[in-house]
Amino acid sequence: MKNCFEWESKLQSFAALVVWLVLCYYFEPWMVPVGGLLFFLKQYAIKGLAGPQPVPWDETADSDLDDDDDEEKEKEEKKSLKERLQAIQEVTQGVQNAIGRIASLLESIKNTFNFTVPYLSWIAIVLLVLAAVVLYFLPMRYLLMLWGLNKFFRRILRPHSVPNNEVLDLLSRIPDDEMLLDYKDLKLLANTETERRRDPKKKQKAS
Repeated sequence: MKNCFEWESKLQSFAALVVWLVLCYYFEPWMVPVGGLLFFLKQYAIKGLAGPQPVPWDETADSDLDDDDDEEKEKEEKKSLKERLQAIQEVTQGVQNAIGRIASLLESIKNTFNFTVPYLSWIAIVLLVLAAVVLYFLPMRYLLMLWGLNKFFRRILRPHSVPNNEVLDLLSRIPDDEMLLDYKDLKLLANTETERRRDPKKKQKAS
């Protein structure tokens, strides 16, 4: 998909653009289950043309399981305990980072509706109103076609532009709960320091 958007192969990108526009224009929701039925029909036709299987599935599965077990034992013997622990730590760190990003994003969305940053919340309100008006007057298929045209022609019309997501950019400017706690702590410390400067007696007692 990225190669199609970057027009590395003009023929491939043009074909992908045409396919996208045709799919968006003629797509109907009932086509999704019909597509699943077509996959079943294809596999059924292949099995019918191939004829009966010479080996029962159970025997094949058992032999495959035995081979897989032998291969897995060999691989496990080759891996050292240190490598396993390192792999587990990397996976755990990746999962924690992903959960942290998702939690931060959800907290930013919550703070958007809480008017934590008022002018950003008002921008979000205006964008929602505009989105509602556009969705009311324009069918979804035309919006998808326009989105596809923008993605495909961005490389041609704006070759030096950096692709970004405006919604995520807006949410990135709204603090999450951890940022708000840090801000409140800093504000409390600043107020305490200001009071100490104003009242030197409190400063002497504190010392």
